[in-house]
Amino acid sequence: MKLKKTTLFAVFGFFFLFIIKTANSLHTKIIFKLIDPPVLLLLSMLSYLFIIFFFYSLFRKYAKSGSLKAASLLTAIGFLFQLLLDLHIIAFHQNNPFAKTFGIGFPFILLIILCYFFITFARESGENLKLRLSAFVALGSIVLSLVIYLILMFNFYLGRKLTFNVSLGIIIFTLIFFTHIYFYIIFYREIDALK
Repeated sequence: MKLKKTTLFAVFGFFFLFIIKTANSLHTKIIFKLIDPPVLLLLSMLSYLFIIFFFYSLFRKYAKSGSLKAASLLTAIGFLFQLLLDLHIIAFHQNNPFAKTFGIGFPFILLIILCYFFITFARESGENLKLRLSAFVALGSIVLSLVIYLILMFNFYLGRKLTFNVSLGIIIFTLIFFTHIYFYIIFYREIDALK
């Protein structure tokens, strides 16, 4: 599959995951009431696979330096692990203590992996200012999300209940979603110029 088509599928994957995560932030079990769990499982799996395949395609077809290859492959593995964790949560409807504990911490790790990817991508973009800017925009949203996430986790572990918890979750998802979509759109437009 061509990298341009893979990029388009990754956009669809992020769009579906954005809808699922936002709906889940609004009401924990609402998504299970709206979509049958096996269908949700299949759609989530496909969405993650589109994203994983995008980063793997970057690793195979686009990345020329060892550092960008490593960042692309690590990001693909990070999303694969997130896929497995989400599938576990969907299968057990968040009732498993392992899924609850690890499900809270792994998104933080994935955000750090994404920081590494976008720093590397921006550094390796060469003279293409559009690609570099799109990587920095995505990186900025991830850094902001990491700060917000740390605040939430700190308060969670101290046992404090934050009233704006859901709002912050939706803000995080929305920010990451739009900056990632911006990155993918710019990358999609610039692929031909990169050859």
